[in-house]
Amino acid sequence: MNDHLHDDAELYALGFTDPERSSAIEAHIAGCAECRARVIAAEEAAASLSAALAVPAATRERPRAPWTSGLAAAAAVVFAATAGIEAVALQGSAQQGARTGVALAAVAASHFGHTTLTSAPGSAVKVLYARDGGWLYVIADGVPAGVHAVVRQSGRERDLGPLGPGKPATLFVADSGRVSDVTLVDGGRAIAHGSPAY
Repeated sequence: MNDHLHDDAELYALGFTDPERSSAIEAHIAGCAECRARVIAAEEAAASLSAALAVPAATRERPRAPWTSGLAAAAAVVFAATAGIEAVALQGSAQQGARTGVALAAVAASHFGHTTLTSAPGSAVKVLYARDGGWLYVIADGVPAGVHAVVRQSGRERDLGPLGPGKPATLFVADSGRVSDVTLVDGGRAIAHGSPAY
């Protein structure tokens, strides 16, 4: 095995490694604190994403269940076809399913980080992001309809647009670049804020 897991940490956390590779990863993280921490962070992000996307409880209960494998395979095709889209608000049940697949395919294929935004009681906001700035995925529960995601990038603010309707509300942005801050704005008022740590 290589010195460190790299993207295999996220693939393992999402259940995309075969049994032989999973065994090798488990042996590696038993003696490597850095990779163990990376796997734990990836598992926490995957669990948050699973909960946010309301995956049926029976599916979530199986550790490293391949619930996303079929979705990710189908989504890879959708992702390739829609890679030029800059911002995708998840709207409508058919569109939401396809675009959620796009987001999950990006997560599955990338080394990613996540941050929880500070928000008002009763709401929860998490941002998943590619470490290379390739994409950003906002997941927000308990926020008003029509909330916009605004980022700070190279000292300038950029409105990524509104989060799509739904519970939770989401916004997937391809080619987001690295951002220093993410703020959810409702009618000009900041309601959640956080900073990715690339």
